[in-house]
Amino acid sequence: MHFIVVQNFSQNNSSFSFPEPSGYLNDFEDIFKQSQARLLENLTYDFYDQTGIQLAIVTIGAENVEREFFDQFSIDLFNYWGVGSKEKNDGILIAISKNYSKIRIVNGLGIEKHISDEETKEIIDYYFLPYFSEGLLFEGMVSGLFNIMIRLREFD
Repeated sequence: MHFIVVQNFSQNNSSFSFPEPSGYLNDFEDIFKQSQARLLENLTYDFYDQTGIQLAIVTIGAENVEREFFDQFSIDLFNYWGVGSKEKNDGILIAISKNYSKIRIVNGLGIEKHISDEETKEIIDYYFLPYFSEGLLFEGMVSGLFNIMIRLREFD
């Protein structure tokens, strides 16, 4: 399984229909086992409690959007859900699709001061994709999530 990373960024008004979030983890593709989902949810809630930074994880499938619109959908979903504090614009959305073999990380402008687009690509390449390419989506998510958390704690 090979994941495709696209780094384009655009800001246009969306005509997508978005699902409502049920927490910091929204597994619309049912990728994660219940125990895995609980661990990811706990990690993101604990990180928010400690730092005030929201990290949201979403799995996006064909029922949500067509493959060619995955990247724009992820960006627009980040904005629709309002990930991060409005004042600091410091949220992060990690969007993956097992069905499409894609990953997209959307950083709020407040995060980009600490993790650049280039660093985000490195995190994807070195901490997510090695696991994802082996079909280990949970392990890749934990690896990438921990790396993001470590980098953001340096600025806390």
